[in-house]
Amino acid sequence: MPHAVSNQPWGTVDIVLHEGRIFFQQNWLYDWQVQPPMAFWTQKEKQNLHNTMDQQIWATWSNRIRIPVRATPTAMPAGRDFVIRCGGQASINFDIHWVTRPPGHWRIMAMKTRPGDTHRSNVDFANWRIEFYSHDLPADDACNEATPAVCTNNFQTAPHEFGHTINANDEYEAGNAYLNDTNSIMNIGRQVRPRHLQLIVNTLNTMLRGCVFSLPRV
Repeated sequence: MPHAVSNQPWGTVDIVLHEGRIFFQQNWLYDWQVQPPMAFWTQKEKQNLHNTMDQQIWATWSNRIRIPVRATPTAMPAGRDFVIRCGGQASINFDIHWVTRPPGHWRIMAMKTRPGDTHRSNVDFANWRIEFYSHDLPADDACNEATPAVCTNNFQTAPHEFGHTINANDEYEAGNAYLNDTNSIMNIGRQVRPRHLQLIVNTLNTMLRGCVFSLPRV
């Protein structure tokens, strides 16, 4: 049993037992749209959008947090071996996979926008849908709702929206408990926090009998 796999509506969690690591992947099914008078997407433009988002998400999320795991007395041999192989701290990698036919985990409405467009990319977690606007692909300005506001000119939208696909919440809004954590990817920064992986940790705890996964302490 080299893998223990949990297929969820929002993605696939794969415990790679023989390598002592975790792999998370989502299948993205694109719905390519344009704002008139923009020309329709070329294949090169489609590939650039997906590849750039994939690279941004991988660079931001992968291998940033190691997830503590311990084996209890009821753990199966494969689980005990996994804990030994990862040294009790499992790395996790993230990937988005472009699929061309249903089913996909996520339906992506990819809109090629006119210069100056002000639509904001967003995620509908309940319906597994993402709206992504092409002007959000490069790093750009972003401000949170602190008083006074804190701003950056190096914010990446795709990794932030990806956080919503694993049910991480916005942290840039006034009154949020993490409003001052401006380096957080769910605020206006680029850093992943253990709290952003709660849904994945909850899922891991259903996958290997006798193995207990937890969020690392900060």
